[in-house]
Amino acid sequence: ITVDLNRQYGYIMDRVPDNMHTLDKVVNDSHGKFIFKGKQARFKAAQAIANTISQVHKAGFSFNDLNGSNIFVSRDGDVRFCDVDSMCRVGDTPLVTGVREYQAPEVVLGSLPDVDTDNYSLAVILFNLLVGKDPFLGSATLGRLNDGKFEHIYAYPVFIFHPDDDSNRIDDKPAIDKWDSLPDNIKALFVKTFVQGAKDKTKRATPDEWL
Repeated sequence: ITVDLNRQYGYIMDRVPDNMHTLDKVVNDSHGKFIFKGKQARFKAAQAIANTISQVHKAGFSFNDLNGSNIFVSRDGDVRFCDVDSMCRVGDTPLVTGVREYQAPEVVLGSLPDVDTDNYSLAVILFNLLVGKDPFLGSATLGRLNDGKFEHIYAYPVFIFHPDDDSNRIDDKPAIDKWDSLPDNIKALFVKTFVQGAKDKTKRATPDEWL
């Protein structure tokens, strides 16, 4: 619903059900209050997110601001998106560039988001969902959060499970166990996107590849 109020426009969305929480809250839930109903619920949510972005792209739009605060999930794996006003038609100039932790490297460095950067952000979202960690915050980068080099982490990312570079590993056993339990084809898509795709946007997994 679009409303003219003092020559400004906005929209009203349906209330998010009380049993749904933002992905950011789920990932950062250190007290374990939110628990998915098994691994299948996580994969159900991941598929729903990937399918939504696939439909957005096929309709000729880019999302531009995929991040953990505009996606809600339930324990059963149901998904709901909010703040969808960031979308624009492919070729138009987006007005929103996203949240740093989810941005593709070229957006961090000043480029505008598009379908290819959506693909990168989608992989970050799915990694957060399935592994429960930021894919680039490891032993070599955590210290940079406090020394003013926050943007450098995402402009020049080193994947925590990079197959040929162990400089940014983690020692979080639950996250490592979740990574190890992922199907090989899913792990390959993360490596493809976060290693080759960090420098070459054409190498990033598309939404349909996750389905």
